[in-house]
Amino acid sequence: MTALDQIAPYPRTEEAATAEALRTHLLAFAYTVFWAMPERPGGSLDAALVAQTCGVAHLLGRITDRDGPAVADEVARHLWREWQDIGALGWDLTRSLEEAGIRADDVIAAAVQADPQDGGDTRA
Repeated sequence: MTALDQIAPYPRTEEAATAEALRTHLLAFAYTVFWAMPERPGGSLDAALVAQTCGVAHLLGRITDRDGPAVADEVARHLWREWQDIGALGWDLTRSLEEAGIRADDVIAAAVQADPQDGGDTRA
């Protein structure tokens, strides 16, 4: 068990993956990344990771507030299941991109062209 797990443990089972458990772990994880970040341009991968992790945590909180804990727990458990099977997550990403009208190959090409000096940030 890591020191972070003693404070805000990552759910180890689907049953433990409640919205509150996942939210608190994500917030604590994001804070450890934020705290460890050296001064970098806002486009760094670490800054993006912090923002995205906090975003998921805050969304879980908003879902709890709006729709109740049962709905939020269902969403949290869906996320947890996807995160346990990275292969399935990759498939879901590809499918979601295509549903949004974006070709996965175009995203890969953009990532390959990203400048490592700006943390891989592909924003214009």
